[in-house]
Amino acid sequence: MRWFACAIMVLMLNAACSVQVRAAQAEVARQKALVSSASDGQAKPTSRDSAHADPSREPGNEEESWFSDCLRDQGGSQLSDAGCYSRYQEQLESTQANLLQEIRAALSKPGPSGTDYVAAAKLLDVSQRDWKSYADADCEIVSKVFGDGSAEGLASGDCIIARYEDRNEKLKGLKQSYLDN
Repeated sequence: MRWFACAIMVLMLNAACSVQVRAAQAEVARQKALVSSASDGQAKPTSRDSAHADPSREPGNEEESWFSDCLRDQGGSQLSDAGCYSRYQEQLESTQANLLQEIRAALSKPGPSGTDYVAAAKLLDVSQRDWKSYADADCEIVSKVFGDGSAEGLASGDCIIARYEDRNEKLKGLKQSYLDN
């Protein structure tokens, strides 16, 4: 039973540290931008130049930067952080839907000799359904471990975001390695 209590504490610390690491990474990026702009004599826009971070920017490498900027710029309260998590998850879901649509479009065309794109498209749907079940169940563990504590939403939010980031990278890799010509 003692190992279980230790495992729960490790999960809780991991989730709390993940939020802190994201905020620290955002601050480092902001400082680098300030140093860079000072060295070339030109002011560079940052997310602080606008009233709030813009979740509608094109997905890609900027997604995580936007999320970090949002966490930093919104004041650091749990309520504002929850808004950042929610908007970032929506952006990741949109990116994933676009990736799946592009992959399905590629699989709807005849593939090279010896391939079975029809079967691959069906398996993509199965794997996506199974991934969603896995991600939901995996992050529900975090939710149950935290219980009704005030950090539960952020911890489970951080979990689902990590799952979406991982899945989106896998889908990008599949598309780039096997389907892009």
